[in-house]
Amino acid sequence: LQSADIDRTGAASVTDLIRLLPSMQGFTTTSDSVNGGGGGTTTANLRNLGDQYTLVLLNGRRVAPFTTGSTVNLEQLPLAAIERVEVLLDGASALYGSDAIGGVVNFITKKSTRDGEVDVRFSSPQRDGGRGLSGSVSKGFGDYDNDGFNIFGVLNYDKQNRILANEREWSKSGIIPFTDSTGRDLLFYQTSINGNPPNVTVRFPGGSRTFAPTLINTGSCGSNPATFKVGDTCRFDFASTVDLLPESERISGFVSGELKLPAQFRAFGEILASESTVKAGFAPPAQGLALPLTSSLYATHVIPALGTLGIDPTTVTSASVNLRLQDAGQRANEYTYNGSHAVLGVDGEIGSWFVGASAVFSRTTFEDKNVGGYSSENVLNDLIASGSYDYFAMKSIESRAAVAPAVLKIIGDKSTSTLNTFSVNGSGPVFKIDNRDALLGVGTEYRIQKYKDEPHPIYQGPNVLQPDYDDFPVGASQGALPFESERTSYAFYGELVMPVMKNLEATLSARYDSYSDVDNSFNFDADGSLLAPAKQGNSESKTTYKLALRYQPTESLLLRASYGTGFRAPSMADITSP
Repeated sequence: LQSADIDRTGAASVTDLIRLLPSMQGFTTTSDSVNGGGGGTTTANLRNLGDQYTLVLLNGRRVAPFTTGSTVNLEQLPLAAIERVEVLLDGASALYGSDAIGGVVNFITKKSTRDGEVDVRFSSPQRDGGRGLSGSVSKGFGDYDNDGFNIFGVLNYDKQNRILANEREWSKSGIIPFTDSTGRDLLFYQTSINGNPPNVTVRFPGGSRTFAPTLINTGSCGSNPATFKVGDTCRFDFASTVDLLPESERISGFVSGELKLPAQFRAFGEILASESTVKAGFAPPAQGLALPLTSSLYATHVIPALGTLGIDPTTVTSASVNLRLQDAGQRANEYTYNGSHAVLGVDGEIGSWFVGASAVFSRTTFEDKNVGGYSSENVLNDLIASGSYDYFAMKSIESRAAVAPAVLKIIGDKSTSTLNTFSVNGSGPVFKIDNRDALLGVGTEYRIQKYKDEPHPIYQGPNVLQPDYDDFPVGASQGALPFESERTSYAFYGELVMPVMKNLEATLSARYDSYSDVDNSFNFDADGSLLAPAKQGNSESKTTYKLALRYQPTESLLLRASYGTGFRAPSMADITSP
């Protein structure tokens, strides 16, 4: 895709643009973040092989992933800085990496330009929600040929409002009536027994009974639009409470520069800084709770209902509650990614060869904030036991205020990923075939990759690091452990392009990759005991190759074929994840 093609798409972000590529299938977008998935990311996935098998580059160089592998969050890339997008559908690229099994997506930024541009876009759907605003300012300074330098800068901003499921007719409910081919009236029925007001199950010799005490005592399930009556229970239509499209906000800045040096050389550099925030919401937490027969809630709400149902309270042996904790609000995660990417390098001509060297320092940080819905089980139990919170009172200003001290407003998880790359490369003619040059490209690179993850104590739960911890996140799960690993790798590669005959071109390429073992700073055994830091996994090397043919018999017909080998080394988490 060239710059003019990108403009014609109407895309306002790299996320919009990547969706338009036919070879992109099964990739993650920000809309996948609703209902607890996606993590606020957009990824590239060629041929639906998995985003871990597609290599994403910025100006031919790797960007720090948000994982322990190589998957890049495209939300951090400013569309206004992109000149073109090159998609290499051949896997196992010798130049870029044998781990590009599905192929390569290379974003090339604008450079050597003095143009200035201001772009503002506003979108508003015909129905509620989903308004969007984006804008960018870009400007270049200096003529490289005449002034000996050029600097280009872009500032990009994008804001997208959320769309709720109940704001669209087709998604406003998990109860969908339809008629099948025989004329039968049927119902798609996706609801939950965890309700608001809650349902109670009482057990007695010979059986049990489930009902909603509020319904039995008042004849109504209340005014909550997500709650409806089914028999003696109040079911919850959780599908109506999710987001269809999450709220998102992105701001990024990009600056590149080049400086003419003596002897046909130049120095170049680029800096990318970005912040991407996605706030995704889904149904309030469903929580099962024990209901002591001696509690005031049981005496106030359940015993009167038992009398109406004709159940002798003295025969009840136990009771439990199926609660939808709507007073805590919609569960909401705010995913924030901050990216920084800096490149310094020099390149130029030595005879008929073009050579260059560069250093890349790339970093991505991530925070997952709980901003609604999740609660501390200890605080919630204390509020219930003290009588401060009555979950049978249904959703009200008072009940929301009563449960507010239990709602978690914390950073549930944070991680830091760094990738530093040092490379040297060169290309030029090596011999002639029928008076046409055969071109050789060679290079080497060295990479240092680190990843650190720090889950909040409540999401870790009891473990060897905090053996006496006894709290639990209502609406989520426990078991996360801290993670910190590091490894290095290096590679040598070469690619030879030969004009075999008129209109036929052959490419031979080979690559040698070597990966170190992984330094694991948080080393846990299978029983959860913390061991001393250790090196884990294997140091391993591999040689891969590829043969490609390009035949263009006419101006309008191009045929290509390739055969290659590649491999994806295990990610650090594959080796050291506790």
